[in-house]
Amino acid sequence: MGGEMATAERSVVDYLRYCRILQNLADNTVCAYGQDLKDFLKFGGRPRALDHVGSEVVTDYVHDALDRRGLSPATVRRRVACLRGFFRWLCRTGVVTNSPFEGIDLPIPLPRRLPKVIDRLELQRILSWASRGSTPAPDGEAPTTTRRAAGAGSSDARQTTYLAILIMLATGVRVGELTAVRIGDVSLAEGAIKIRGKGGRERTVYICNPQVARLLERTIQARGGPWATEAALLVNARGRPLSAQAMRLRLRRISEQAKLGRRVTPHMFRHTAATLLIEEGTNLRFVQRLLGHQSISTTEIYTHVSDTSLKAALLRANPLGRLRL
Repeated sequence: MGGEMATAERSVVDYLRYCRILQNLADNTVCAYGQDLKDFLKFGGRPRALDHVGSEVVTDYVHDALDRRGLSPATVRRRVACLRGFFRWLCRTGVVTNSPFEGIDLPIPLPRRLPKVIDRLELQRILSWASRGSTPAPDGEAPTTTRRAAGAGSSDARQTTYLAILIMLATGVRVGELTAVRIGDVSLAEGAIKIRGKGGRERTVYICNPQVARLLERTIQARGGPWATEAALLVNARGRPLSAQAMRLRLRRISEQAKLGRRVTPHMFRHTAATLLIEEGTNLRFVQRLLGHQSISTTEIYTHVSDTSLKAALLRANPLGRLRL
């Protein structure tokens, strides 16, 4: 058993290397995969050899995670997805003959949570704060000047935060994709940005708003012009590439200082961008391409969010409210 376990551990190491190098997955994702696979291999309190894993083991693992350990459905869903990918790779490389997921019907459905979106009023407060360092007072009162936007030790830093928010909102890019953009990835003439997404897949997103396009052009000129192709588009106050974590921190502080009552994350702008497009009647296939989803089923979750917005609009309108029923 010790030799079999060593083989399993080597396979995990090789798979994680494959994910990191060939699939170009983020370090955080690869780390999470490693923890999930380690947890599965030691499931039941004993080492587990890969060629002894059948569908019943996977079923028991899901039951144990949900019932005994009380893990959330979202966590179990992620672990099952990791295991599917791992055994698919094992079959392709000849380590095992069959995947335990072939023809499997998991005993408990794993629901998907609706993505969190930012409503239009919250968006207006965020944009106002990020652009001018002030947030409008409620109920139409005169704005009150407050501290500068989070992370903005200078007007350049504030402008960077503002531009990042606008690009995420206009294109739905992930924060890691945005912070990886170089000036050479931007075509000002076409209003296009080349994005490197998950798995090394590339796609093009477009900036169609003239105000955002002008701000993007000013930023590029300040960074050395279009010929500085290898320079990062977004930088921090020290002139170094802005990190995804720094952008998360800036948004957290903006949401606190703008008194939104909840924390705003970069991914919420991605969800909001997709939802706004669908509410405006954009074809679902176009939204899928913009977001870089491999499957249309992933994009379809935003139609449920749009249904939620529809219900809220109907509640506000209350078309039967003036009728005597």
